[in-house]
Parts: sequence; C-alpha cells; structure tokens
Amino acid sequence: MILNTPCQHCQQPIEFDDAQINQFVACPACAKQTRLLAVSTPASRREPELDPCPDCGEYISYSALLCPKCGRFCGVTFMMVFQVVCLVTVSYVVLTALGILCKMALAGI
Repeated sequence: MILNTPCQHCQQPIEFDDAQINQFVACPACAKQTRLLAVSTPASRREPELDPCPDCGEYISYSALLCPKCGRFCGVTFMMVFQVVCLVTVSYVVLTALGILCKMALAGI
C-alpha cells in the first residue's frame, strides 16, 4: 500500500510503499535524510488541493465556486462558465451587427 508522510525537515509530503516504514531516505524536496514514519495516511486519502483566494488569501478547494470567507467567485468551473457566457455575448453582438448590415445592404442604404 502506498503511504504518505511529511518530511521531518521541510514538511513536504513523501509517498512510499508500506514496506519502507522506518527507513531513512533523502527527501525529494530538501534532500535531507528523513525517516518514513508509519503514522502517515494512505496517499489516496489526501486532502483536496487548495488554492488561495485571489482577494482574501483564504485557502479553498480547487473545485470551489465561492470563497467561504469573502464570497468571491473563483474556481475552474466558474471561469469556464464565465468564458462561455462572454463568448456567447460577443457572438450575439457580432451576429446582430452583421444582420443589421445585411438589411441595410438589401435596402440600398
């Protein structure tokens, strides 16, 4: 089973096989010797990735739509929806303008 434990020096997570418990290894991040402790959690049960809110700096889930502290819209899902709405709005404006130009051309204006 793959386990995960923090480096005793830099706190970066280290993934290792359960057969390596209590062995010393060089940390991939800081290169210092650290012991692989059995108090770790399985790697598949890690906390979700967190990103800081652009406004208040509160760490929130990568998939969150709103920051619980300041209420700002964030997250990938919101940005994708926002981009689609912008694209549809611009397309509508362009098509409307083309329609008006075509009517004017047909009317001889």
